[in-house]
Amino acid sequence: MQAQELLDRDEITRLVYRLGVVLDEGRFDEMPSIFTEDATVHTPGGLAKGRDALTAQAQRTHSPGERIQHVVGNVLIDLDGDRADVRANLVVTFATGNPRKAASPPPPASRWARSTASRRPAPRKDGV
Repeated sequence: MQAQELLDRDEITRLVYRLGVVLDEGRFDEMPSIFTEDATVHTPGGLAKGRDALTAQAQRTHSPGERIQHVVGNVLIDLDGDRADVRANLVVTFATGNPRKAASPPPPASRWARSTASRRPAPRKDGV
């Protein structure tokens, strides 16, 4: 494994972790710094294509009154030049008041591309 590949994998993994924090804290205005303009992501909330759709979906599925925690694991990265297919498990706990409900959604999958600043989700090869 080349040094650049290790650096790319680390950078992508950190972006996935950062996404969990941004969602936990409701900092939706920071999502454009994580995703490319043409990003596509599958989550239990549905399919979202493009930064604006991703942000809208996150705001729709993460209410300000809830305490939320995303636990990230099993980050799998398949590098392909300046792009990568990324799959990760984000297990989410939503808590409103005293009751708690836990969800174990299917793992989100997305395609990532290198931009001038970093790698970010982009359309996948299969057009999804």
